Amino acid sequence: MIRWLSRLTLLVAVFALPFPVPGHANETLRPAAVVNDEVISVLDLEMRVRLALLTSGLPDSQQQRQRVAPQVLENLIDERLQMQEARRVGVEVSSEEVDEQVQRIARGNNMSTRQLTQSLENSGVMPQIFREQIRANIAWQKVVGQRIRPEVQLGPEEVEGAVERLRAQEGEQQMQAREIFLAVGGPEAEQRVRNTAERLIQQLEQGADFEALAREFSQSATAPVGGDLGWVTAQGLPQAVADELNNARNGEIVGPVRTFSGIHIVQLMDRRRITAGEERVHLQQLFIETPPDASAEELDAAMGRLREVSREIDSCGEMSALADRIGGIGSGDLGTVDTANLPDELRSAISGLSLGAPSEPMQIGDGISVLMVCEREYAGVDRDQISDNLMRERLNLRIQRHMRDLRRDAHVDVRI
Repeated sequence: MIRWLSRLTLLVAVFALPFPVPGHANETLRPAAVVNDEVISVLDLEMRVRLALLTSGLPDSQQQRQRVAPQVLENLIDERLQMQEARRVGVEVSSEEVDEQVQRIARGNNMSTRQLTQSLENSGVMPQIFREQIRANIAWQKVVGQRIRPEVQLGPEEVEGAVERLRAQEGEQQMQAREIFLAVGGPEAEQRVRNTAERLIQQLEQGADFEALAREFSQSATAPVGGDLGWVTAQGLPQAVADELNNARNGEIVGPVRTFSGIHIVQLMDRRRITAGEERVHLQQLFIETPPDASAEELDAAMGRLREVSREIDSCGEMSALADRIGGIGSGDLGTVDTANLPDELRSAISGLSLGAPSEPMQIGDGISVLMVCEREYAGVDRDQISDNLMRERLNLRIQRHMRDLRRDAHVDVRI
């Protein structure tokens, strides 16, 4: 099996027609499909079927070729649409870029470029077909990177919101899973896509590699990483998928599961409990000394004044500047501290406090304090992973919409 650059997005479906076996040159050159006046020949389809079997690790037999040919044809149709879109927006791919990717794939398979070429030829795949697929993938990645990815925005406050939600779920179950997702373009495609899913599940049950099939056939943005979803909660999954996984055993494959957007095949890898208790915080403090004999009225008045001046600040930089201007000894940066070591009163004051927001004034010793949390670290919380997951979900949805629009506006004529 050759591991190689997987497409970012596919739309996979299955037709009931068998894959034709070319008998002569005229047969191989006849159209299998026409996409906006561009022809996909029977030879193109035959070569890509052989390549799909090679890269996904599926057995190469005439029966297997007939099974995967319809879904490979759908992939080819999408690929042509993606290449047409790349040309429309001015994206180009040089021969040097293709050469570099071929060399990278060869190295990843512990081969020289010559050995990789020989392996393709031994499997009945024309090396040029392999290069064309690589060119198409590079072009589509550029389209995604230049035109689609900039439209997907994620602010730090959204990541913090996700962290807070995770913290509120402490003690709940997380699941490590991977997916193969097949989009359903319309009611007429429902049964074809379901047939695809059932055949993929059959291959998985017979020992096919999940990651390889996900890279080759999944339409999700997780396809390049073998369908890896990472650690997710039930709330982070479609309800129907979560329900199936809740009853699954580690290693079990569930599906096909129908959701609003398509059909899922999911494998549960592991389970764990969320441990998202707050561990450390980086604090700023504004501290104003008060006379030891200050009356309750005087303390209330001082707290009111401090509340008034602090309510206008919304960042640690502003907090630091205010502390320098009006604070006393003890004002400024308190550094990073373990919340477990804080007095109950302080721990309560900063619990649930948004980053960059001042706390309510409180009396501490011979003064009044206002605290601000600049950073938080939680046990078991990987902000980078949370950010990656949020971005992947949004990018995946945007890519799906873009591909749906390309499909809707295209003229596609399937001839076999």
